[in-house]
Amino acid sequence: MTWTGALALRRRQASSRGDNTGLQSDQRTSLEHRLPAGTDVKVNSIENLEDYEKPLTVKFQIKGPVGSSASAAFPLIVRREFDLGNIIYTTAEYPGLRAFYNKLETKDPESAVLKAAAPAASGN
Repeated sequence: MTWTGALALRRRQASSRGDNTGLQSDQRTSLEHRLPAGTDVKVNSIENLEDYEKPLTVKFQIKGPVGSSASAAFPLIVRREFDLGNIIYTTAEYPGLRAFYNKLETKDPESAVLKAAAPAASGN
């Protein structure tokens, strides 16, 4: 998962008040609440925590009934949040802004296809 803007800033500020173990626990718990019961979530890495110029990225390993044929299907909800730098735009900027949101609206009804990743090669 990747965060930018205010969401990334909030997570970075929270991490500065605690330790790395607490941060990983918070991120894991946050994702566990969004997944079906019995799903095992592990934080593999947290990237760009100190680099405020780059997006904050947390990589997870997820194991469990997500998308498996043995479990009941569950809805996957995707939410987008945008932080606009301005609230007032010039008439010259408006066509580009409108085109951006029109592209989003056009893509919204498209289906998302989730595929299982290939198993990692064993280092043994």
